[in-house]
Amino acid sequence: MEEREFLMIPGPVSVDDDVLAALARPVRAHYGDGWTRLYNHAVGGMREVFGTEGDVFLLFGSGMAGVEMCIASVLSPGDEVIVASNGLFGDRMADVAVANGLQVHVVRAGPAEAVTAEMIRAALDDHRDTRAVCVVHHETSAGILNEVQAIASLARERSLLAARCTGPLLPGIGRWGSRAGLRATTRRSPKRGPRSSVLVRWL
Repeated sequence: MEEREFLMIPGPVSVDDDVLAALARPVRAHYGDGWTRLYNHAVGGMREVFGTEGDVFLLFGSGMAGVEMCIASVLSPGDEVIVASNGLFGDRMADVAVANGLQVHVVRAGPAEAVTAEMIRAALDDHRDTRAVCVVHHETSAGILNEVQAIASLARERSLLAARCTGPLLPGIGRWGSRAGLRATTRRSPKRGPRSSVLVRWL
């Protein structure tokens, strides 16, 4: 048997034994009363953790699949969007926006610097037809926390959509003002199944 690795990286991470044991159980049918109760229980728990009364969707795919669903469900081709980037995941979010036909204005911070609300405010002043602001909360490729709460509040102030991708799962982030958020559980969490994501919409 292959020896278990202990990975101390943003992701993927080693999966706990209790999760592996759960994955070894017989596969449940994705319909019927039992599945409905299980799904509603999981969604209700995530809604409580995120601090939202909005819709929560459990996705099974990469984090970028969740980013695309988040962007494509609230924006249309031709819409202008500001994407904050100071690392790999911000750049990939911008790529997803371009692939969906959006007009993307990238706001870049300096090396090892956070994207601030003031930087986003200046970009919004330059691009007044912007419909949404997209930002990564914890840019794990660079180890940087961006000013997501302040950026989301700024977007709310200007009646814009704010979409956020977060690595850590923080209680109550639904109250930060974002209209849509994504938490990819493929990173940093040993209590997850393979390649699963959570999308939350506060619309």
